Amino acid sequence: MNNHMELVNGLRVITRFYDTQRRAVCRRLGISQMEFDILVFLHNNPGRDTARDIVALRGLPKSNVSQAVEVLMGKGMLARGQDAEDRRRVHLSLTEEADRLMPELLAAQQTFWEQAFRDFSAEDAACFAALYGRIVNNLAGKGENRNE
Repeated sequence: MNNHMELVNGLRVITRFYDTQRRAVCRRLGISQMEFDILVFLHNNPGRDTARDIVALRGLPKSNVSQAVEVLMGKGMLARGQDAEDRRRVHLSLTEEADRLMPELLAAQQTFWEQAFRDFSAEDAACFAALYGRIVNNLAGKGENRNE
């Protein structure tokens, strides 16, 4: 990459396109983008079903996740259940109401992936995923040759 700004600008293009996909569905369904993210996260990550999991794995602000969980509870889209071993741990689950929305939420996500990788071979996509994972690990401080 000749210009490092190409990478930064490319990340903005990716983010904007994904946000556009989410925003259209959110308007149609009357949910926020944070609510979209939480519902899709819980659907796509079985066993990762606490607000703490969402905050840690998605890198979303705890206060925003807590607020959105409360809104989703009020809309009847999430249910809470206490952990059998640790009463302080609360598990979240999607309700039938959320399940009814899921096809539209997942379709928006699928449109993003199809557009982003439309001319990639399976090998190209795997190579991209590996390289992207290395970049993320380097920036998260998990890379082997970290410069400080």
